[in-house]
Amino acid sequence: MIAEYDEVARVAQSAAVLMGAGLSPDRVWTYLGVSLDDVAARPEPSWRSFASGWAVATTVGAPMAQSMRRLASALREGAEVVRDIQAALVGPASASKLIRYLPLAALGLGVLLGFNPLEFLLFRPLGWICIVTASLLIYGAAKWSAKLTARATPASWNPGLRAELTAMALGGGTSIERAQLLVASELAVAVEEAESASELAGIERILALAEDAGVPAAELLRAEAERQRYDARARGQAGAQRLGVQLLLPLGLCILPAFVLVGVVPLIVSVLSSTSFGF
Repeated sequence: MIAEYDEVARVAQSAAVLMGAGLSPDRVWTYLGVSLDDVAARPEPSWRSFASGWAVATTVGAPMAQSMRRLASALREGAEVVRDIQAALVGPASASKLIRYLPLAALGLGVLLGFNPLEFLLFRPLGWICIVTASLLIYGAAKWSAKLTARATPASWNPGLRAELTAMALGGGTSIERAQLLVASELAVAVEEAESASELAGIERILALAEDAGVPAAELLRAEAERQRYDARARGQAGAQRLGVQLLLPLGLCILPAFVLVGVVPLIVSVLSSTSFGF
């Protein structure tokens, strides 16, 4: 996903350079090797974001070179935000996956120590109960950990996109009302991503401030988009830190009991079977 955003940002930057050199939009698409219809038909949110930005700029008559340059910067910064968050999630997520193999490691350790835990687990009713219960616990831990990781993953791959497109529309000289309607229409078709209520409220606040003060809203919206990306990065990194603690729950409640069932119980049974108590 991040690679796609980087590729789209490269295409948008190339389009900005070509149009800045005086080429018409039609000739720009020829040099880029793709068509606007092909871009709009792509299922990836990154390409649809680019098509949405292009549609907004052409509809309001905004300067195309400048608009594409800013859109490329927004896409690149959005990808950097998600890249930073994913990098922070790598450690907890990898540790969680590694810990799931702890029961199997305990089973192998029992074999190396000279015991025979497989005989107990495969040929005795109590061993069957241990295997089934441990398997369910490991499966539950995997699902639980995946849910926690998904919750820490950012919902939007390009925070601040609506603010950037609204600023782009206003840069073409259109009214605030028309800019909002145009951007909402384009994003409803182009981007299927979650937007938080705080992001929408931030845009409304900026537009109300600009209208009351009688100042251009475009630069304020671009600053708002940067703030939203900064907030998304901060929330994502904080979520990654919380994830490291939250993953201790499936470890303690699922993985460790599974470790005991397939690693410790067979060893205890083997020891008892070799004594006068038998088992």
